Amino acid sequence: MLLRNITTGSGQVPASSLSKLATLGALHGHQVEVSASGSQARKALEREKDQAQARLIQAESERQAKKSVFEQEEDKYDDIEEQIRRCVITAPQDGMVVYYVSEQSRSGMGSQQSIIAQGEAVKEGQKLMRIPDLRR
Repeated sequence: MLLRNITTGSGQVPASSLSKLATLGALHGHQVEVSASGSQARKALEREKDQAQARLIQAESERQAKKSVFEQEEDKYDDIEEQIRRCVITAPQDGMVVYYVSEQSRSGMGSQQSIIAQGEAVKEGQKLMRIPDLRR
């Protein structure tokens, strides 16, 4: 059995050689010509059609699964973007913003865990920053 990619105009290659089949460069939507001769030609052709149809169904199933994952991730992204748009921090007074460090940590009695690191999870109500009184 011989195969030829009509779309790209490639030469005929034997269907029994995977490495030669790869040289066809057949992509979704390309037209591929299959030719066979001899007593087993019809059986071989039907088998090849069935296998091609099975590969097409599998590829479509994989595409749908990947599309579903993409849409879920896109929804997550949209949700995060919306949360960022809604995030508004209003200062009670003019000044400079600094990381919040508790009095205990500043005097050396508290743990260093109160200093927030980049990317670290925070809790609702947790103090993250403050505006120091620069008059002192």
